[in-house]
Amino acid sequence: MVNINTKDTLFNIEFDRVYSNAFSPDGKKIAIGSTQLFAKIYDANNGKKLLDLVDPSVTDQCTGCNTKIAWSNSSKYLITMSGRTPATIWDATTGKIVQTLLNDDTRPTMMKFSPDDNYVLINANDKVYIYHVKTGKLTAEIEHEKLNYFDINFSPDSKSFIIPAANNTAATYATKNGKKDETLSGYLNRDRDDGLRYSYSSWADAGILKYISLRRDFEISPDGKHIVIGNIDSTALLIEITTGRVVKTFKGHGKVVLAFAFSPDGTKLVTAGGDRYTKIWDVNSGELLAEKRLHVNVVFDLNFN
Repeated sequence: MVNINTKDTLFNIEFDRVYSNAFSPDGKKIAIGSTQLFAKIYDANNGKKLLDLVDPSVTDQCTGCNTKIAWSNSSKYLITMSGRTPATIWDATTGKIVQTLLNDDTRPTMMKFSPDDNYVLINANDKVYIYHVKTGKLTAEIEHEKLNYFDINFSPDSKSFIIPAANNTAATYATKNGKKDETLSGYLNRDRDDGLRYSYSSWADAGILKYISLRRDFEISPDGKHIVIGNIDSTALLIEITTGRVVKTFKGHGKVVLAFAFSPDGTKLVTAGGDRYTKIWDVNSGELLAEKRLHVNVVFDLNFN
């Protein structure tokens, strides 16, 4: 233990193979999880050991099973879990087991108590599990392939939690029963519909696909108030810079829109892309003014004179 201001070492805690450690939220205790199958709680004032947290039902020996720990917000509980031991909620004062929860021989990515400490969340193997602390009841179990790469949070009132969902959206679920409340999304979360039929198996197509995947262009209007973006689907979007609001959607291309430019006076927009058509639009009304198929392949760039 080191004093941040004076840089003095206050005390040392001898511990065999530390994997995780954390102060209790009230600052009075320190919990340490081992690379083996146990955890311990110490007094944060003097380093004195207070509790050994060892599940008596676990008889295996394991070095590298990595016991992960997480405190409850009230500092009343500590949850531990490793690759060989189940998720276990401990009374941080008595050292008694309050609940034994998930037990599938997996290492958790994250464990977290709800703000009111009535629920605990466990993220493991691309699944999120929600348990009621007092009853041990599983209230939610949701699977998603990207769960292990994101932080998962409860709402401040503990009534819901938010996780990643399909197509880079986010979804909120009710903590008490796991029912989906809402999907949060924007224009970048829509299913792609670029209309292109290129294949990575063709060496000629592969170069085009690589270029398209790297190209994420935009055009700023002459008055500096809007931008136009494409390469999402077969539309182009006019977006208000100050608010991020989509003001106009220019829809009419059959394939992905890759090229766009404003006229010098900002009243017209020209677009082109995968369908080989060049289209001119009225910026204010969104009306299509003219179109012409001029190219034999994808159009990557264009401009007004």
